[in-house]
Amino acid sequence: NKTIEHIAEVVSMLVQKNVITQQVADAIDKNVVLKAMNSPLFAMLEGKKIYRELPFMLKTSYQNLFGGEVDENMFLQGVIDMLAVGKDEAIVVDYKYTKRPQYIKQNYQKQLDSYAQAVKQILKIDNVKKYVLSLADGQIVEL
Repeated sequence: NKTIEHIAEVVSMLVQKNVITQQVADAIDKNVVLKAMNSPLFAMLEGKKIYRELPFMLKTSYQNLFGGEVDENMFLQGVIDMLAVGKDEAIVVDYKYTKRPQYIKQNYQKQLDSYAQAVKQILKIDNVKKYVLSLADGQIVEL
């Protein structure tokens, strides 16, 4: 149900269940939530298994992640905000609160590349798409 009223009901329910505080609820811009929910990204999530706040640890080579001459093994650890897994593809979504979406690619490309590499190696899925959702304005950037 993609309406401001429904979003307000869900936020209210989250406060009642002590999932979020009233202060957090008051800070949520329901129009931004609605804009994000109506984006093509969320339509792509239909029918996929959704994981939220998914921690991972991966042993990989530095060269595998960042290229270059260094070929030492390293441990990569992180938490993927949202991962949607389908039959032969996965979608990584990272949430950022930024009012400068023009800098998303340069600031977060390596981070999402590392998340995608973890998904590829751990889940054996080659087709991994990466997106950043700006919680400030609901804009979605594909990386």
